[in-house]
Amino acid sequence: MAHHKGQRISKKVRNFKHFNERLFLEDLSSIPWEYANNFNDPNGSWSVWKSLFLE
Repeated sequence: MAHHKGQRISKKVRNFKHFNERLFLEDLSSIPWEYANNFNDPNGSWSVWKSLFLE
């Protein structure tokens, strides 16, 4: 990624200090992912998948 002198660079950082992998995987397994497969349009599938994941 090239940038010019004086240009600001923004980075998003997440803190995983208190991340619980087991709870995260339980949450993922409880999501009805099959709803994302009900679309012929990949954009529709992506929209539903993203919505389910971010809920």
